[in-house]
Amino acid sequence: MPARRQWNVVKGALLALCLLAAAGMASCHEVLPLPQRVANLQGQVFATAAMPDGKVVLGGWFTAINGVTRHNIARLNIDGSLDETWNPDCSGPVYAMTLHNDVLYVGGQFGDISNQLHPGLAALDAETGSPLAFYPYPNMGVYALAHSDDTLYVAGVFTTIGGKARDGLAAIDLASAEATDWDPQFQRYPDDVGYDAGYVRALAVSGSTVFIGGRFTAIGGQPRTNLAEVDAVTGVATDWNPSPNGVVFALALSGENVYVGGGFTHIGEADRSYLAQVDRIAGAATLWNPSADFLVSAITLAGDKMYVGGAFSNIGGQARSMVAALDSSTALATSWAPNMAPPSNLWSISVTNSHVIIGGEFTATEGHNSGGIAVFDAADASVHAAVSASHDHAVFAIRAQPDGKVVIGGDFNQVDGIDRNGIARLNVDNTVDLTWNPSADGFVQALALTDDGVVYASGAFAHIGGHARHGLAALDAQTGAVSAWDPTPNGGVVSMVVLDQVLYVGGGFSMIASTSRNHLAAFDRSNGALTAWNPDANDNVSVVTGNGSMLYVGGNFTHVGGEPRPYLAALNTSTGTATGWNPAPAILPPYNSGVASLAVAGETIYVGGYFDSIGGAQRHNIAAIDTASGLATDWNPGANDLVDALAVDGNFVYAGGVFDNLGGQHRQLIGAINRHSGAVVGWNLGTWSGSYVDALELANDKVYAGGLFTVADYETRQAVVSLRSADNVFLDTFEP
Repeated sequence: MPARRQWNVVKGALLALCLLAAAGMASCHEVLPLPQRVANLQGQVFATAAMPDGKVVLGGWFTAINGVTRHNIARLNIDGSLDETWNPDCSGPVYAMTLHNDVLYVGGQFGDISNQLHPGLAALDAETGSPLAFYPYPNMGVYALAHSDDTLYVAGVFTTIGGKARDGLAAIDLASAEATDWDPQFQRYPDDVGYDAGYVRALAVSGSTVFIGGRFTAIGGQPRTNLAEVDAVTGVATDWNPSPNGVVFALALSGENVYVGGGFTHIGEADRSYLAQVDRIAGAATLWNPSADFLVSAITLAGDKMYVGGAFSNIGGQARSMVAALDSSTALATSWAPNMAPPSNLWSISVTNSHVIIGGEFTATEGHNSGGIAVFDAADASVHAAVSASHDHAVFAIRAQPDGKVVIGGDFNQVDGIDRNGIARLNVDNTVDLTWNPSADGFVQALALTDDGVVYASGAFAHIGGHARHGLAALDAQTGAVSAWDPTPNGGVVSMVVLDQVLYVGGGFSMIASTSRNHLAAFDRSNGALTAWNPDANDNVSVVTGNGSMLYVGGNFTHVGGEPRPYLAALNTSTGTATGWNPAPAILPPYNSGVASLAVAGETIYVGGYFDSIGGAQRHNIAAIDTASGLATDWNPGANDLVDALAVDGNFVYAGGVFDNLGGQHRQLIGAINRHSGAVVGWNLGTWSGSYVDALELANDKVYAGGLFTVADYETRQAVVSLRSADNVFLDTFEP
């Protein structure tokens, strides 16, 4: 790890730099010491699909393959090199794929693919990668796929898909993209909450039946524990009932047998550890018994071999780390034994004529830094091609505690070389707080902190602080311990604010705390209960903020609080009704949300987003709106692209986003604007390398900035940086 750059700038030298900056010759702020890196840049591959020509498609959560930009989906040539002609470019993680004829169906937690709207589920031309006209529109993520000749079976966390209400399991007609009447309705475990209470993770289709594995207590109208066979048309469960005593992650069909992998130790009336062969007629376990010593999460059959992946270290009578080949007749491990470096999680295996391709969450194979993908020779298990997936990690939220410590949330797994998953805390000197580590198993999107010691965190996690919490949790600010509060939204919470002992949340959900709430909800902090406050927005909410009795909300809704309010509204914090305040921004493509950021200061609210008019005046992507009239003030710096973050102090407005021009001046991703004149000041004149800044926080006389970048003001800083504030720089010298 590079040594931190040490700064020792005396006041006179700083003054000289600032005077030069006023003449446009130098930057007038310094990059303060901060951890050099926020992540180890390793990707994750959750799904693989072998093509008939020997090429293999990878799906997962990555931004590059072998250093070439690829967003979450890519194709490898037969020799293991990247196919540079094929690039669908997916906006979010891909969790499942299935190939049917010449169409590749892709499921995950994305919004668009090839810059076309295909949320959660898409069909691609397998040869070209181009999206096809197939629009089932699940309202949340897709985790498993299987197909018959005319039907696509889908499992995930959605509640609507193909135009019908479906709770995490559905069948989609391939011609119309509409949901069929098939609806087995699995039942969750009553004593658990959130995602862990029940889900489907494995699907396999055979003739007139569908095999379903996961974690559930009943399905298709019958009691069934974690594994079932249901009619492919009616959804009614058959008599087949092996009843594994743990979760099922993987299924494979062969002749009269079903191979089952997961977290069980008993199945089909026999003791079988994590992997079993079950008779398709009787539902009893056969004598085939490889006796894995831990989880099996992937199964692929190839001729007389079965390739399996998971978290085991011994299987088929041999030491095998995470992946193995078994004789499909004897269950004994073959001599094929790749050298995998634990800890690892394997989620997918594909086999071609000469190669075995594995995908998962691991960092090394045969000494090669592989980042979730490895290609092995099918004959001798040597690494066939040095393929690596990488992921540019990002910081999405930054909030300062009263004691000056700063909490960051995002998509990362290390901070300054120290393991921190999705959430971390920095000391006042910017070192990592080693005493605080809630650890989320997915990214953290938003944070809200309170003066009485609570950190609210939301994002795409299922666990945080060692407890099951789906997407929203309350943490102790001192210890990181998770409270019992568990509202379990069915969609993302992307912004939060605490006002007068009430937590207001906004996002993409339609249910929260087991109650219908569309995109906005409020919780009484004294008891954690959902309040009656219900503005009922008709589309996603991107940002919430406020003061006193007013909550300001922005997003891509057009109706909220009982009134038509395009993209921006003021809501009464007691009643949820919209006030008469209506700046009505006019949004611009390509961004879905016209308003992405808000900051309130006295009688003015600063608005950022992607719009060309607001408050009755032409304003490009940034504006100041009077809180009484809803009209734009004369303050008008303008930005040439999306403004995604705002922060205000006594003299300056800080803006972050995608822009490279602010107020007619060259400013990459971040800049400071005089609150009174609207003039962009000589702050942040350096070069930034990255995509965006989407989080800003003012604390400790610094500006903390988070986003997706690797260089900030000429300094190597990945995803988070602290900068000397413009107030600190300017006010002792001259008024800009």
